[in-house]
Amino acid sequence: MSKERLTIKASLQGVSKAKKAILRMGYGSKANFAKSVGLGRTTVTKFFNKQPLEYDSFKKICDNLKLNWQDIAEPSDLVETADNKLQEQGFEEQDLSTDIDVLVQDIREKIR
Repeated sequence: MSKERLTIKASLQGVSKAKKAILRMGYGSKANFAKSVGLGRTTVTKFFNKQPLEYDSFKKICDNLKLNWQDIAEPSDLVETADNKLQEQGFEEQDLSTDIDVLVQDIREKIR
């Protein structure tokens, strides 16, 4: 069973914050930042072009820029990340909706 890799994209506002952080922290350029933190220039370029990155690389960029990765990520990617984390822990969407159905039925029976 192969696991699908979790990817995240930066939002427009997130990219803006990251660009300011690169300057504020004295890296001077994206290339200098990439070299300093041990990431490839391609990875850093993808981040700033709002292209999908693996979670670990995305988080490493944010951590090294002293930014909260959840504030930088595209909001739709945060929902997908949460869904993936639930599935990794053994929760499936169907399980959650079934639990809600059971609760609704239980409450309806108590009201009657």
